Amino acid sequence: MRYFLPRIESDLVAIGSMPQTIENVKALLEANDVAIERGLGALHKSGSLKLIEVTDDGVVERILQAKMAKLAR
Repeated sequence: MRYFLPRIESDLVAIGSMPQTIENVKALLEANDVAIERGLGALHKSGSLKLIEVTDDGVVERILQAKMAKLAR
């Protein structure tokens, strides 16, 4: 399984995504008060998971994506 977090620059979502390690994903879930097992389960089941954080500057939305790694030939 490969994990991606869309790259965001200012208010625009850039084309492409940044690969994430499982440790990065777990840290992001913890930082957003999401139980790791529940968050990973939801991510694997649906293929994406939206995390919403309310800050003094506004609302930050992060969308994690999980994609099956292609098998090497």
